[in-house]
Amino acid sequence: MDVRLLRFFLVATAFVLFVRWAGGQRAFRIVFGTMGFMLSRVSVLSVGFLGTVGMAFMLWSGMSEQGGDPLDALWLMGGLSLVCGFGLAALVVGPVWFALCLRRPKDVLELRRGEQVLREFPMNHFLGLESRGGVGYVTNLGLRFVPHRFVVQPGRWSIMFDEIERASVEGGRLLVLYGSDGEEHMLIAQSPHELANELVVFGDSAAYAA
Repeated sequence: MDVRLLRFFLVATAFVLFVRWAGGQRAFRIVFGTMGFMLSRVSVLSVGFLGTVGMAFMLWSGMSEQGGDPLDALWLMGGLSLVCGFGLAALVVGPVWFALCLRRPKDVLELRRGEQVLREFPMNHFLGLESRGGVGYVTNLGLRFVPHRFVVQPGRWSIMFDEIERASVEGGRLLVLYGSDGEEHMLIAQSPHELANELVVFGDSAAYAA
């Protein structure tokens, strides 16, 4: 077996195992859903399409000038064009998006009267297919989340203890909260078991105090 092919196989296998460990049964839905979300943005699609067409034209012209038949390597040309085209989209759209987000007002935590923060930690919250990075806060009333500036869908999220029906941990990082309204809320935290236990303990304490 070719050494390069073996290396690619080992890296791909390691990636699959890590993703499966981190997200459990929802791992590939999370990974490919997030990729699909980013690729579905109009700016990324537009630049990616133009880059793909431009690269395909360059490859076709270069091969034709060298006396080759582009149709003999159509699949290879198509794959290279897609990779280079959307790679260009990342290089073009990414810095522009970063600069625009720097001008966006930083979101801040808002608490109710009498609400106190018990712990804060890095956390990701899934809004649709987007995994939004930010900071999670366990308070005496529930769980709150404030995203950082560099997300596509800004806006705070929170769930109170009386709105949590149950919680389950899937894989090594994914915490799923089931709301009393039937909705599922997916979160990624470094210690999801610890967070789930905190929500249960503080929730029971809050219910008892009420």
